[in-house]
Amino acid sequence: MPFQPARLGLHFEIVTMAASEDSSRSFLMTKQILKSSQNCGTCNNPMVLSPCTATKSADLYIWKCGRPCKKTKSIRSGSVLGGSNLPFQHFLLLIYYFSSKSLTNVEISAYTGISEKSVGEWRSS
Repeated sequence: MPFQPARLGLHFEIVTMAASEDSSRSFLMTKQILKSSQNCGTCNNPMVLSPCTATKSADLYIWKCGRPCKKTKSIRSGSVLGGSNLPFQHFLLLIYYFSSKSLTNVEISAYTGISEKSVGEWRSS
């Protein structure tokens, strides 16, 4: 039987927020899952959220210290997403589908395109 959300409005809202990495990041910052401000670990000055130019990073932004130390920090640092490369969009969808206790990892994998193994790892963490 296909997944039928009890509250279609909530499903639409989640899908809308997960439409892009930017909207997903903004939502995660609003809900304090990702930090909306950060201080430099070296000089303790406020860091600035800046576009990420690293080709290996899936994230569009990174924290940068504007002071002479020029340190950078992942936008994921200190969050449940630290050390993960799961796109923010997929994380939002996972959380939503996990809230439906009746869905199996196989079904969630089919809905999100995330491997069954990754879904299982996130569910058990």
